[in-house]
Amino acid sequence: MTDDLIAQLSADLRPVPANRLRTWLLYATAAGAALAFLIMVPWIGLRSDFPGAFADPIFWTKFLYTLVFLGFGVWSAERLSRPGGNMRAPVLGAVALVALTGIAGIVQLV
Repeated sequence: MTDDLIAQLSADLRPVPANRLRTWLLYATAAGAALAFLIMVPWIGLRSDFPGAFADPIFWTKFLYTLVFLGFGVWSAERLSRPGGNMRAPVLGAVALVALTGIAGIVQLV
């Protein structure tokens, strides 16, 4: 019975480009970010000093930190969506990012 199911599921297979999943994950992420922005602006509003915030290096540090976490999230989702995906590298990268941020915070306090 299981062999018949596998045969039926794999009967009409067509090759899929190798980066199709990554592309769809990035499209979904961009759509989610745009939707979150469209909901956030009328609800909470933008910072009053938003134009001046672009000159602040902390603003860009926070922005980069969020983008790197986004990258690790997409990488993790791609790995988890495939059978036998190894999560070691994305998890270690995220842990290293948190540790680096903690160290930077301690250095700034000292």
